[in-house]
Amino acid sequence: MVEIAGFKINIEGWFEKSIQLNELKSKCRERIEDRICDIAIGLLYPETLREADHDEELENKIKQSEYEVFIFLPSKEGVDEKSLGKMKLEKVAESLNYLYTQTVKADLLRDKIDKIEEAIQACAEMTSISSLFFSSQKIIEELKKALGIGEDVELRRTFRKDLTKMALFIIFNGLLFHQIISAHYRNINRLEKVPESNILSFIRKEWEKIMMINYLPIFNLAFEIISCFPISRETDGIFRNLIPVVLETISSGVLLNTT
Repeated sequence: MVEIAGFKINIEGWFEKSIQLNELKSKCRERIEDRICDIAIGLLYPETLREADHDEELENKIKQSEYEVFIFLPSKEGVDEKSLGKMKLEKVAESLNYLYTQTVKADLLRDKIDKIEEAIQACAEMTSISSLFFSSQKIIEELKKALGIGEDVELRRTFRKDLTKMALFIIFNGLLFHQIISAHYRNINRLEKVPESNILSFIRKEWEKIMMINYLPIFNLAFEIISCFPISRETDGIFRNLIPVVLETISSGVLLNTT
């Protein structure tokens, strides 16, 4: 088991005559499905490695031999298999790094982005159904002011929805950094500790503590936006939709491992 950029990689290596190819592939799939690793490599050793007379000869053969290589990657549909053919170990490492950059990181990041978009869309629909935002001109004007939109700009209903989504994304970003920062300061309560009700007051209190430390560029705007929210069941519902996605995004390591 090795790690690359925070991803666990399991190498399943067998001699060619010691295992059936389908059995090797099955073992690799199981490693990912059982969440033992993020990426699995199936490696078939050539039988010539058994013929080395001493360690130095074996080491040279390991470097010079070619191996049948299969890589198994997580995807939205399950587990994808890629056959890389025969190659030396040095080439295996190069191929794995390329696949990580081009495939794994992109797929997992896209999956997390989709979940964030779905959560924000669900919250936006919630505000529309409950009329939390659209029925209150005061809230609309406060959001416009917080986001730097001129007072003379008349918002159409479609643009109001975009305004709401923009505000929700900024809140999501604030929650994301809140959770990351809480790991470094004991006095900052983690998002797992949110109460059953009046979540808004909890978030405001924690963000005030964070801004006393610093991090003003991140939290100034987010704090202004949540200050536009009323204390209500709908507001609690918004936080309950966003927080699980924040926690999942952070625990996956995808965003923190993406440059």
